[in-house]
Amino acid sequence: SGVVVAQSSMRRILAQLQLAVSSPTVTISFCGPAGAGKEHLARAVHYAGETRVRAFVPVDCRLPTVQLSEILRRIENAEQEDLPIPVLRVGAVLLQHVERLPREWQIRLTKSVDLEPGPNAVRWMLASEQNLDQMIETEQLLGEFRDRFGVLEVTLPALRDRTADLPLLAQHALEECNVSCSKQ
Repeated sequence: SGVVVAQSSMRRILAQLQLAVSSPTVTISFCGPAGAGKEHLARAVHYAGETRVRAFVPVDCRLPTVQLSEILRRIENAEQEDLPIPVLRVGAVLLQHVERLPREWQIRLTKSVDLEPGPNAVRWMLASEQNLDQMIETEQLLGEFRDRFGVLEVTLPALRDRTADLPLLAQHALEECNVSCSKQ
């Protein structure tokens, strides 16, 4: 899976995510500081699940509204298409920096996205450096949107607080580099 951990808090998170993998319709929200591994874990969930042969699509909600809207429209339309090659179909979407997702898109996705299981089902995930409850209090996020797309909330500790993981992560990075380079 490419996820290496030693810290007990991260082992608990991996156990939670393993349960989510077996339930492909469970939406997941990852909260934690920059560099905590939100996208990495979202990819691991996707590639461990049933939709692994389809595309993982990270969407940065900080994009200008026109670009973001175009990407989200394409994802919406892709759910209705039955493309012949699986890798061309969307398997999972990660909305990064979800606190920047415009309110009209929060409403639209809440109403339009089908989270029911099926051959074209897409797993939706959110990522933010901020706590979702605080975002609801400050009205950056609609409660209905969070309730629909953040069913399983995973709060990741900062890498600086995961000292037991650092030697494993360094070794893993070194091994990855050794595989792709001709030098050791």
